[in-house]
Amino acid sequence: MTRTITLALAVFAGFVCLASGYSNTSVPYAPDLECANCIRSGNNYCIWIGGQGTQTVLSWNCTQTYLTNGTATGPGGVPESYYCSNGVDQMNAIVGACRPWINQNHNDDCGPYLVDLSDSNSFTLGRSIQKLPLNASCTYRAVSKCGYPEVYFRVHNQTLQGDFNVAWATNEGMGPSDDIEGYDRQWTPAWNGSQQSNANTEFYQLGQASRTDVSVKAIDNDQWNLCTSTYKNLWVTITRTKDSSIPKQETAPRSLNSVGQYQPGTLYPDFDVSFSNK
Repeated sequence: MTRTITLALAVFAGFVCLASGYSNTSVPYAPDLECANCIRSGNNYCIWIGGQGTQTVLSWNCTQTYLTNGTATGPGGVPESYYCSNGVDQMNAIVGACRPWINQNHNDDCGPYLVDLSDSNSFTLGRSIQKLPLNASCTYRAVSKCGYPEVYFRVHNQTLQGDFNVAWATNEGMGPSDDIEGYDRQWTPAWNGSQQSNANTEFYQLGQASRTDVSVKAIDNDQWNLCTSTYKNLWVTITRTKDSSIPKQETAPRSLNSVGQYQPGTLYPDFDVSFSNK
């Protein structure tokens, strides 16, 4: 179950990620890896689309073959096209391939994808991820024209603090009604990266305004107060790469939709995520 939460920002002290560029997760390959986790583990996620003009998704799978985009002949000689994540920015592929074809934020595990911070600087929006299966992901997009979207993380259970991988991407100029999509294979973020959570760290903070490796342009007072700046975006994908609370022999890849030999992953309470302007 997911709650929308408001959290005091003072709770989220201090840790700022500085790495640039994605590092693949260490999750083992399996054909039924969930969409975002397939992409984040460096494998190739493909959706097969059939029907002239209807663009109906016929199937999808995680593969290690070097497919990109193209057309093939399906059953009965019917043309099928396919779209694959290979060669695409990982966050672009996650948003373009996993959404809207599959609801990336499964059931109530993750909560709503879009976090709109465009109206005011006086509030914080949050998601409490009460249940996230092993080898599954939650993806969020925070968008604002008040300041730079900032995200704060907290892993409550000390035993699980090293169990998550966080990937991010930023860009400007795209409002809430638009989004990146994987068919634009040339799209690249202004800044991207990823980091595995640390077994000894409970609190994390991440966002363009917190960077210390580059000079970040300040938001002037009028834009901050009146929310009139250029739209700024922060995409975040949180992937559960392991589960320290169960024995190793039980941590085989799990499918969220019971496809193949793997049954749905066991669910655990684990992660709080909070978004605000900075």
